[in-house]
This record gives sequence, structure tokens and C-alpha cells, in this order.
Amino acid sequence: MPVIGLGRGRRGSKEPVCRRQKESALHYFKDLPQTKPSLEEIAANAALVLLNSHYSMDNPSAYLPNIIEVGGLHIKETNETLPVDLPKVLDNAKNGVVFLSFGSNVQLSELDKDKLDAFLKVFGELKQTVLMKWEDAPIQNIPKNIVLRKWFPQKAVLVDVTPRVFEMMDYSFESYQMILYRSGFMVNELVFESLDVQMFLKQNHKIDLVVTEIFFNEGLYMFAHKYQAPLVLVTTVGNSFKGNYYMRNPLQLSTLFHEYGRAKEPLSFLGRLYNFYICFYDLLMLKFWYFPRQQESALHYFKDLPQPVPSLEEIQSNAALVLLNSHYSLDNPSAYLPNIIEVGGLHIKESNETLPKDLQNILDNAKDGVIFLSFGSNVQIRELDKDKLDAFLKVFGELKQTVLMKWEDSPMQNLPKNVILRKWFQQKAVLGHPNVKLFIGHGGLLGLQETISAGVPILGVPVFGDQFLNIIGTVQNGHGEILYYKEINEHVLRDKINKMLTDRRYIETARKVAMRFKDRPMKAMDTAVWWTEFVLRHKGADFMKPPKMSYIAYQNFDVYLVLISVLGGIDVQPKVFDMIDYSFESFQTITAKSGFLVNEHVFESEDVQNFLKQDHKIDLVITEIFFNEGLYMFAHKYQAPLVLVTTVGNSFKGNYYMRNPLQLSTLFHEYGRASEPLSFLGRFYNMYLCTFDLLMLKFWYFPRQQESALRYFKDLPQPVPNLEDIAANAALLLLNSHFSIDNPSAYLPNIIEVGGLHIKDTNDTLPADLQNVLDNAKNGVVFLSFGSNVQLSELDKDKLDAFLKVFGELKQTVLMKWEDVPIQNIPKNIVLRKWFPQKAVLAHHNVKLFIGHGGLLGLQETISAGVPILGVPVFGDQYLNILDTVRKGHGEILYYKEINENTLRTKINKMLKDRTYMETAKKIAARFKDRPMNPLDTAVWWTEYVIRHKGADFMKPPKISYIAYQMLDVYLFLLGVVAVIIYVILKVITLIINVFGSKNVTKKQKKT
Repeated sequence: MPVIGLGRGRRGSKEPVCRRQKESALHYFKDLPQTKPSLEEIAANAALVLLNSHYSMDNPSAYLPNIIEVGGLHIKETNETLPVDLPKVLDNAKNGVVFLSFGSNVQLSELDKDKLDAFLKVFGELKQTVLMKWEDAPIQNIPKNIVLRKWFPQKAVLVDVTPRVFEMMDYSFESYQMILYRSGFMVNELVFESLDVQMFLKQNHKIDLVVTEIFFNEGLYMFAHKYQAPLVLVTTVGNSFKGNYYMRNPLQLSTLFHEYGRAKEPLSFLGRLYNFYICFYDLLMLKFWYFPRQQESALHYFKDLPQPVPSLEEIQSNAALVLLNSHYSLDNPSAYLPNIIEVGGLHIKESNETLPKDLQNILDNAKDGVIFLSFGSNVQIRELDKDKLDAFLKVFGELKQTVLMKWEDSPMQNLPKNVILRKWFQQKAVLGHPNVKLFIGHGGLLGLQETISAGVPILGVPVFGDQFLNIIGTVQNGHGEILYYKEINEHVLRDKINKMLTDRRYIETARKVAMRFKDRPMKAMDTAVWWTEFVLRHKGADFMKPPKMSYIAYQNFDVYLVLISVLGGIDVQPKVFDMIDYSFESFQTITAKSGFLVNEHVFESEDVQNFLKQDHKIDLVITEIFFNEGLYMFAHKYQAPLVLVTTVGNSFKGNYYMRNPLQLSTLFHEYGRASEPLSFLGRFYNMYLCTFDLLMLKFWYFPRQQESALRYFKDLPQPVPNLEDIAANAALLLLNSHFSIDNPSAYLPNIIEVGGLHIKDTNDTLPADLQNVLDNAKNGVVFLSFGSNVQLSELDKDKLDAFLKVFGELKQTVLMKWEDVPIQNIPKNIVLRKWFPQKAVLAHHNVKLFIGHGGLLGLQETISAGVPILGVPVFGDQYLNILDTVRKGHGEILYYKEINENTLRTKINKMLKDRTYMETAKKIAARFKDRPMNPLDTAVWWTEYVIRHKGADFMKPPKISYIAYQMLDVYLFLLGVVAVIIYVILKVITLIINVFGSKNVTKKQKKT
């Protein structure tokens, strides 16, 4: 029993946690099924993570909304007490402490004499105090700086001898990351070994939801698998590489900076290359070192797990929700999957804390304002080097402002009169006082968010973790400055403080950022609660997660190896059902040319011509995105924000225009017809369609639209951007899509899902006769309508006859939208009308089946009503829409050419008799309508938001080239480096072969 043999004493070894992590949990599980999943697989399936971490001491990471930080959970339960005399030894060790212990299984007394002598000799030369675990009789004549004990409370000692916080600034990324990884092992062990957790695991519980912090607490994900409960992860840190990778969010490495990065210009090529390196390093460490060890550790404590046991990585990637302590108003805007919810500022209450009377008086009477200096609870100012502390006090003494300074040590002598020391301040309340003009801190995210919310500028002195990234962000936004620790002196400090106190732009920008940080449709706490309850209502809400496919396939890496582009066209406007046979290229050309016609028709109308000749002040320009690009020029003419609206769903075109990450493994081109779009061939076909579309848009369609628009717009503000740039700079895209019915995609904050915008809460009124027909249809109703653009009168005769024959055999009443003259001798159960109030008909409880072409608006009405659909797609996105209903289980597809009596009869009878179609439709309807705001209110709120914030540029990605934004320059550079290395290796091998080959030839020649 090697694991049982590990006691507390083992923690004195060089890598105590790693030793225990390496013990295989499977050693203790008997009679397991043959397929034994890894803990990494369990993690990928997590619904919620209670992560025993905290941004104030760890490197802040970006997490999805189902990752919750509960850092310090273990401290109360597992703290060890130091013996009375030992704290004095540690406290008096001015030069620090070296701690030597080989644990309980390896005793120092067994060391060879020469090795022991070497330790003692070297220790005696050190300035540091040395604690040495020695199990034998005392050693004679040992150096004075060595303290021998048979036992030390190792955890308590290690906590006490952590390095000075300001020394951590010199740590390399790799070293700092390793410290955090090992702390993750320790944190998990401390939690699992606590008595309360051990007792909890032995009892039977029914758990509805598991909530945990994400930060290096991955072992705790196993609770979600053990209790088969959704996993919600919460993080107090911002958006991070780790969280994005775990949750399979698109890796936007041009703007997603690793939380421990320190690049001063992160958007530059070198900054992005450095970011790629540290993210790649982190990925390798996580996947091949950290997760396997966390998996082993967790399996040591969890017994009788449901089989098969997934890996921790799988549990995490399958988390139901991540509540992310971030917000686009102050961070780089990123695209998030629907189960990643931004709740930045969750900890900030609206009600101010009450200030003590004396402190309230100080703040109220500070006529020249107040400067507040605090490095939080984990970084203590008393640890400042003396020259740095003296510089602060000297500069503070020269100021007119009152200075509040958090000081944890005994009072200082000869303190400047304007400096007030306290061991603790109510930080949020102090920052909220109107007299506070400047905050000086280390840039920890929670304190920074409090500063931002109060509208106070910040002078940041970052020390470790994400503090560098956070403060650099305030510098870029214009409400902060950075002061590197090593640069602190009187001159630099004086210049920075005076600059920020005298330049009003800092306070003005801080207040502007505060306003947009707090301007949300719901408070952060309400948002977190609503989405957590949403996950409970929908049993983990799997529909919000990306498809379960390999990471290589999900990132489309296998398809990116090949690019194909083909161009084609057609000029004839066809009959609607003839378009079924059209190739993608032909149909795309038709729709593009219709775009030219639509724009010209609009521009040439008398009303538009008169409008353009008049002077107007426009606050906002709203237009449909679908082949109306020429109309975007209105936004430039009137220098107004542009809001794009689309009645189609999530499309390649909209994503490309808005510079949203192209998730081509799940973002299917709207005109695609692949029956298995997630397969390699399906994704390859999708890649081709998108590439064709991109080339056609960029090199043919946009230039022609530009020429057309410029003919009608005169006296435009200079310089005139191209239409593609105007689209990319749109303030908002209102997208007629919703994750509950579509493939979940990650969106930038200025892309808002408003699927079902056209569906009113109040039903349309049915005519009295039609109400009677529906009410009296005892066997239910089948409703057939192909909308307004596809008329049934254009059906081939054999197809129409098949519909009428099969309908006549049904017990159900059939409502049939028929635009032509009445049909003679139709079956009695068929009711023909040229028009039906479709939403009202679908909402009637007797409707059992809808038959339509799958246009998105009609399909959303059908979904909202909870009615199954038999789709007969004709063109455009109708194939994609209907195929999606088939995959989700509330629809079937009937290809036009396959319509005959047999296929129609089989499909209709199957859908009427099998209740799973109706049950699935009702379930999807419930989740489609379950939203914090209805679609119309959502659209109105965000439109007004854009007006309030003058276009809300902070929601858009940075204005860098598309090549840089997509990281193509970095990838090409790395590819070139790899190619050069391979070329050099091959050359060296060739040279070696030639040299040895020539020697062999020479030897043979000599022999002959």
C-alpha cells in the first residue's frame, strides 16, 4: 500500500505533493469496467468547479462562468500550529530560512558520512538560518545557524518561509507557473484530507449542482462526476488562456493575453509571439504534466465512482457554466461561447460600506483631495525595500493632498503630517468618496474593479501574476499609469503622481470607464444567479456546449491543411423549385447580383434621393446585413454608429464582417447542405464554401458595391473608408440566432443574439371560423405552408398529387396555404387558404405537425410553439436549418426530389405517432424562451447602449490588420522557423552521409 504509507512527514521531501500525485488511484479501485477513463476525461465533462484558489495570491486566470473561486477553503481545517519557540526562530531569521527535510520515509541519519558532512559544511557558510529534520542523536559541534529537530510542522513552516513578495517580480514565467502548479496539488490534498470533506464523501447525498472556483482546483471537479451533477465554475480572475482552453472557447491569441504575460506592447508582433510561447508552454504543462497528476490525486480520495470515469479535463470542458470575472467595457473584448458569462465586479455591492466617523471626517475635510495607497492583504507595504519606502514618504510629504496609507507594521516615526496610517481601510467605501483623486495599488483584479467602479484613476505597481496585464490595460484605456517596482525613486514617483493629479484626462476617463462598466441589462450578481438557475432548470444545459468531438477536429486543424477555391456564375432568374438543382456557386452569384439590384433600387428611389440632399443629424444607422452593404455608407456620411440586423442566423459572412473568431468546425455556411457537417468531409466542404465566399466577397462583390455606393453619395467626409472597413467597425450586430436552437458559438460583445425577435408574446387573433376549425380538430391538425417566397402553386403536379393523396388518408385536419385558384375535389379534411396567421395557428394546442421549407423565421415560430417540423428545403439556409432539427430530434427532412406518396406517408405517420418528436419540440421551446430579457427588449437595450456610449468602440476588437488579428504573421513565422530547423537537420544528415560515404568509397578503392 504505497499511498497509505505516505504520511504527513512525507511533505518534507523535495517534491512531496508530486510523489503523492504519482500514486495511481486505480490501484485502489477493484472490479472496474475494462474501459478506464482518465481523470482528464472526467474534467472535460464538469458542470461546475469549486476552485480552491484566489486571485489575490495566485495568478489570475480567465474562467468560464461555471468556475467559482473559494480560495482559502482549507485554511481553517488544516492549519498546523508552530511550537512556541519556533516562531521566534523564524521571525528572527533576517536573512531567510533554508528548510531541509526528507519526510518520514527517508531519514537523514542514513546519509553517507561524506554527504552529511557536505550538507553541514555548506550550511555553516550560509547567512540563512537552517531548519534540519534529524531523526537520530544530536550532532556534535554543528554550526550555530542550524536548528535540529526530529519533527517539524512542515506546512506551517513552509507557509512561514515563503519568499518576500517583492522578490517574486524577478521570477521567470516558467518558475512562477511551476510554483502555482505545485500549489494546486497541495490545495487539493488539503481539501480532500480535511475531516469534513472525508465525512461528506462517506455519506450519501443528492446534489443538484456543483459550484467551484477554477484556479488550480481541478481535482475538485470529481465531485461533479461522483454526484452526476452539472458543474458550474466561478473565477475571480479575468479572461485567461487556461479557462478558454478548458472550455474549448476559440483561442483568440491576438487579443487573449496570457494572464502572467508582461509584454509592454502585447499587440505588436513580438508581443503576440511572446504570448503564443507562454500559452503553448502552459498548454503542454497542463496536458502532459499537471492534469495527469491531479487525476491520480483525485482518484486516491474518490471511491465507488460512476463508470466510466472521465478525465478531469473532460469534466471541465463539459462544465455547464463559467461565471467570468471580466467585462468587455474594461478588458479586451473577446468572443465567448454561450455558457461563458461575464460577471465582472460580482463582489462590488451597490450599498457603500460605512466609514468610521474619524475617517469620514478626514475624507470630508480633505480640501485638496485624497491619495489612497494600499497593496491589499497579500502584498504588505512593510516588505518594501527601504529606499522605495523612503521615496514614497518623501514624495507624499511634498503633496497638498491627504494620503491614506495601509501599513501593517508598528507605527513609523517622523511621519509627514499629511500621511495617515491604518492597518486596514474599508477600501470600497474609501474609493467611493468623492475626494479620492488617485489610488496607488498593485493591480489585483478585485481591487482594480473596485477602483474602476468608483471612477478613480490608478497608479499601478504590479508585483506578480495578472497585475502587470491589468495595469497595462488601464494605461491603454487612459485611466492609469504603470510604475515598475525597480524604477521607484523620488524623481519617477514625483513625476507620475503629479502628472496624474494635474491632468484631468485621467479622472475624466476613469469616470467614463466607470459608467460603461456599470451600464448593464442586469447587475453582475443577478446575472450570475439567473444563469446558475438556468443551468439547474435545463439539467446542465448541454445545448450551450460545443459538440463532443476531438480538439483537433473542433479547432478544424485537419481541414486547414487544404484550401480550395472555385468560382462560377449564372445570370437567369429561375423558378423557385428549379433552384434545388443549383450549385452553391451559382446560387451565391444570384444572391450577390440581387444585392446590387437592391442597393440601386434603394438609392434611386425619390425619397432616398431627397433625403441625401438634405442636412441631417443622425444618432444611429440601422440596416439589414444581407446583401445591403452599399447602405453602410449612410453611417460614414453622417458619422454615426452602424447597427447591423440580420434575419438569418449565425453566418460566415456576419462573422467575417465583424471580425468574430471563425469557428469553422461548428460555424456552417448558411448555404451548406452536408448531412454530417461535423465529419471531416463535412468540415472540409464547409471550409471550401467559406473560402469561396470570402474570395468572392473581397475581390468581386465589395469592390462593385463600393463603386455603386459612391455614385450616389456626394461630399462624403474624407478619407472615405471601404465598405468592408465600415462593416468591420459596426457598433453592433443583432443576430437572429440563439444558442438554445443553434450550434453554440462564441461571440464578441458587440454581437447580440436576438433569435425570435419577430415573435410577439401576445398571440395573433385567429378568425372566428378558423378558431372553430382548430378547436374542433379532435385528432389534431397538420399545417402546411411554404411562406411568402415559395408558393405551393409552383409544385410539380406529381408532388402536389402526392400531398393531396396522403393528406386525404389522415384523421387529422390539414390546413394548407394555397395561393392559386381553388383545387377541385380535394379531400374533406383539407382546408385551403391564401393566407394563415401562422404564429397564431402554430400556437394552437391542437397543431401536431408543421410542414414547411425551413426558412428561419417560420422555423423559429414553429420552435417557439413547440411543434415538430417536416422540412422540404428549397434554397439558401433552409437545408442547414432543417438538418439541425433532425439532429436535435424535433424534425425530419424530405428532399424535394424524393417526394412521392410512399416517402410522404412514411414521414408524416412516423412524426404523428412517435411522441418523442413532440416532447423534444416542447423541451426546445422551453429553453428557447428561457431568457433574462425577451429578444425585442434585448435588441432595444443594446441599441440604446450603443447610442449612450457613442458607438461603444470598447466592444470592438483592436484596430490592427486582419493578418495580425488572426495571428497569421506569428503562425507563418513559427512555420518558417520549423522549416529552417528541418532544412538544417536534413542538410547535416546529408553532409554526414556524404562524408562517411566518401570515406567508405576511399577505403574500398585502397583495398582494390
